[in-house]
Amino acid sequence: MIPFSHYHGLGNSFLVLDCRSPIAQPTPEDARTHCAQGTGEDVDGLLCIEEGRAGANYHMRILNRDGSEPEMCGNGLRCVVKHIVDRWGHLETPLTISTRTGLHTARWELDDGGNVHWVAVSMGPPSRIPSEIPILGGNPPARVRISVEGTSHSLECVSMGNPHAVRFGSASRELAERLGPVLQKSAHFPEGANIGFAEVESPTRVHLVVYERGCGITEACGTGACASVVAAIDQGLVSADQEIDVILPGGRLQIRVERDHGEVWMAGPAVHVTDGQLPLAEEPAA
Repeated sequence: MIPFSHYHGLGNSFLVLDCRSPIAQPTPEDARTHCAQGTGEDVDGLLCIEEGRAGANYHMRILNRDGSEPEMCGNGLRCVVKHIVDRWGHLETPLTISTRTGLHTARWELDDGGNVHWVAVSMGPPSRIPSEIPILGGNPPARVRISVEGTSHSLECVSMGNPHAVRFGSASRELAERLGPVLQKSAHFPEGANIGFAEVESPTRVHLVVYERGCGITEACGTGACASVVAAIDQGLVSADQEIDVILPGGRLQIRVERDHGEVWMAGPAVHVTDGQLPLAEEPAA
């Protein structure tokens, strides 16, 4: 058994595990089992906090509910920061956490009870180079057109360390449920892609629904919010170096992209739900 803490970032729900011990290493089968059951509701993934790498205070490993291991999860990163500060008493700022996409720094705000309620994290620089996303058949800036049921859809492709493709127009959940699974499996995306459906309401406000790899539609997608703002900047719909509110089904994230596609910053809430014990599929022998 391993203790877990259940958190969510705008409804994007995770079980956070202390995996600093070599015997506390969940498997893809654990993710498939426990994300379906969770604590009485669906959970989007397991977040494993490991010993720091490459000079970071800690390392975050992610297992999606289907057992796959994505490169990065922005909402999950905020939940991990809350856990480390609230439960382990880490007060030094900035806190540094490594993922498969590199090193991320985090700062936070405390509520009146002294607990973290708002976290800002560096998400790294985006890329629109087709080979780095990766996509096939696109030219810089990375853009592809995919036909579904006789209708052509233009997608702006962005890497936030993981692959995203953004369709501007309607941020309809029904549209995302219908088109997301088809677009995600296009031959243009050799590693799959997170498909964002974005609608720009104003120069500082974007609505977004994301169909995620390994999860389907989630209440929020932090890297997807970042990718949508990067793509919107390139289309002249919003501007760099200012706070953009991205409204997802679960609530609001604030995204700021530095000029010339420098660092991307994401800020939003992290909420503790409950705690419990998780049986692992490969328990060590007694």
